[in-house]
Amino acid sequence: LNTSMVFSVRTDQKRALFVYAHDQFDNFLQVHLENEYKIVLTLNNGTKVVNCAIYSEDSTEFSNMRWLQILIEQTSERISLHVDDAVCELTGPHVLADSIIEFYTGESGGCY
Repeated sequence: LNTSMVFSVRTDQKRALFVYAHDQFDNFLQVHLENEYKIVLTLNNGTKVVNCAIYSEDSTEFSNMRWLQILIEQTSERISLHVDDAVCELTGPHVLADSIIEFYTGESGGCY
């Protein structure tokens, strides 16, 4: 299944939650501004929490009120986070839980 989500944001905050979605089994996806220089995609892969991050170029803050275009793409082999021209990827198949997740493993990486 190939799918994508695109949205635009701008902020003057040094930390911000841009998008959070979850389902009835607590599978989730989150994109947040961890600090003014780092945007993080965090999600679960089964019961494991995984993330990847994009860092701003040339010490330009993401929190300077300029519009950012954010794209999340999923294919059978990877999930990618695109912020303007920068990309980070989580490779391998993405596994969704089919029953309620009681405990997550792995690093939360700044989940809100």
